[in-house]
Amino acid sequence: ARVAEARAAGGATKVRLDRRRRTATLAQTGIEIDPGGIAKGYAAEAALGVLRGQGIRAALVAIAGDIAAGDPPPGQVGWRIAIPRLDADEPYWISIAGAAVSTSGDAEQWMTVDGVRRSHVIDLRTGWPVTGRRATSVVAAHGIDADAVSTAINVLDDDAGARLLRTVRG
Repeated sequence: ARVAEARAAGGATKVRLDRRRRTATLAQTGIEIDPGGIAKGYAAEAALGVLRGQGIRAALVAIAGDIAAGDPPPGQVGWRIAIPRLDADEPYWISIAGAAVSTSGDAEQWMTVDGVRRSHVIDLRTGWPVTGRRATSVVAAHGIDADAVSTAINVLDDDAGARLLRTVRG
C-alpha cells in the first residue's frame, strides 16, 4: 500500500518546468526530485567543461560510476577504463576519449530484505527495487545520456534494453 501511495504521489507530471525563468517547481508537497539517474553523468561532463575552459583538454572526471573523458593522455589513443563484471573477478577494459561511460547496478549500493537482494535502482513501473545481481554500462557521446540510459536499461530485460539502446543517438 505504501509503494502504491508513493507511486501515485510522484512522477514527472508533478514537476512544472518554466523554460523562460529556467525553474522547476513541484506541484505538491511531500515529494522530492532525485536526479541520481542522470545528475552524475551531467556533473562529470560539466566538470570536464570547466577544465577545458582552463585550457586542460586531456582530462578524465569520475563521479561515482560515471566518467567523462576529454582528449586522451599524451601518447595514448584513449583513457583505459575498467568495467566491473558480475561473472568474473577481472574487469572488462575499454578505451574512451571525448565520450562518457556510466555503470548502473547493485555492485555497491544494495540491501538484503527477506532474503532477496534489492538494488538501490527503483523500477518506476512497479515502484520496487530491481532484484538480483545486475549491472549495465553504457558509453555515449554525453555524460547525461550515458547515465540516463544505463539506469533505464538496468530495469529492463535484455531485449527491451537492446531496443531502447537502438533509439538513442550517440
